Amino acid sequence: SESHLWTLMMNFYERKGVDSWSKGIVPHFITSNSFIGKAYAKVLRGFFADITRESSTAPENMRLNKNEKLYIIELGAGSGKFSFFLLKALQEMKAVLDFPFENIVYVMTDFTGSYYKFWREHPALRPYIETGQLDFAIFDAVDGDTIQLVNSNVLISKVNPTKNPICAVANYLFDTLRNDIFHIEGGQLNEGLMAVGSSRASEPDPNDPEIISHLSNEYIYQPTTGDYYSKESVTEDCVHLERILEWYKDSFSDLDAALPGASILMPLGKTFLANPC
Repeated sequence: SESHLWTLMMNFYERKGVDSWSKGIVPHFITSNSFIGKAYAKVLRGFFADITRESSTAPENMRLNKNEKLYIIELGAGSGKFSFFLLKALQEMKAVLDFPFENIVYVMTDFTGSYYKFWREHPALRPYIETGQLDFAIFDAVDGDTIQLVNSNVLISKVNPTKNPICAVANYLFDTLRNDIFHIEGGQLNEGLMAVGSSRASEPDPNDPEIISHLSNEYIYQPTTGDYYSKESVTEDCVHLERILEWYKDSFSDLDAALPGASILMPLGKTFLANPC
């Protein structure tokens, strides 16, 4: 998660903006179409039904107040195509939702403001903006800890929580966030490391995302231990991450010696622990 490769990737999305999708640089149809939008909407409908039924065993702070706003926050909205299809699907099924559609606020977020002008001016999104059911925010899913909505000026944070629980959506996102990689083989937990280099003799700008097209990388695995995340500090997040590592290690340590072992990606990893939300 501390590799320079992640910096180059984030710079790519910031500099290219919506062109990342409109010019076909990033594949997106499979994750941004009406079928996927409807599928996510059905999941949200199921959540509303589960959490509002009388027999629900959800804790009190998870119950929905139908008189208050319910915020659905999308992380890494990018071009906004998926956002539109999901919001449209929710609108089409509003008659069968167990929560009033009029009190749903869909929030498109991304880590850079380069997308905001495109979202704000897109004619397909305009009707939802005018009704107050679509809002925007600049939010970094790795380092962010507050969400300031642009249109309504609502601030969402730990000290200023929403009345209803937040629904978070992350569609085609985690592959572009910082990850730690581990490999279990022969009962040994190994940490994956990558050295990022260029095939050119020198690079005038080491943060130029165009470097990605001529990277020369070296991958290695080195032995590590189950207390990987708590070596520097012990937090509740460290405990959860290390339990996941322990489960993978226990589950894949008895693989046949002829098999290549098992790998696991930990989204955010050390980066998250250094900047906990």
